[in-house]
Amino acid sequence: MHKKSRAPAVFLVFLILMAFLFMGCSKKASPDELTVQKPQWREVASIEVPSALTLSSPAFEDGKPIPKKYSCQGPAVSPPLTVESVPQKAQSLVLIMSDPDAPLGEFSHWILWNIPVNATLEEGKYPKGATQGLNDGTKHDYFGPCPPSGTHQYAFKLYALDTTLDLDHNSQQRDVEEAMKGHVLAKTALVGTYQKDDTLR
Repeated sequence: MHKKSRAPAVFLVFLILMAFLFMGCSKKASPDELTVQKPQWREVASIEVPSALTLSSPAFEDGKPIPKKYSCQGPAVSPPLTVESVPQKAQSLVLIMSDPDAPLGEFSHWILWNIPVNATLEEGKYPKGATQGLNDGTKHDYFGPCPPSGTHQYAFKLYALDTTLDLDHNSQQRDVEEAMKGHVLAKTALVGTYQKDDTLR
């Protein structure tokens, strides 16, 4: 007698496993389920002076959801930010907010340079003396989180420089990063997440 082939049974098991795998991959992560990754720093410079430079916000915690108020589903005002432990030799600060999860690659939402080292970044305002560059939304302003789908991360990257930058106000993220080379004393980041509320679409 010939033994029956086990091929159909093996194939059935394979189909079941693939179905479970597809179901797992298609699930959207909620802001609380997302594993927040620290931003990938471009090689603009190495840290030259040890520092405890920190960036925080009274509006949201590092790795937690950004309130709707600061997104495209709200007034889209910039969040309040607190800067602490700036190196004594620092002459200015640079802030770049970007979305590394954007479909076509990193998307810049807010670019600020020549921020005074003792400045306070209040809600909906930018410090006097600072310059706002051109974000990827083609505006000289804060562009609130507005992911097309799912949960995205938004990194507020702060740099302390040993100089000020002489740049045109239409400069973009890559221009600022190029100008910073060799001048970064310290850097830090605050990362928030955002997922659109489907009931508001």
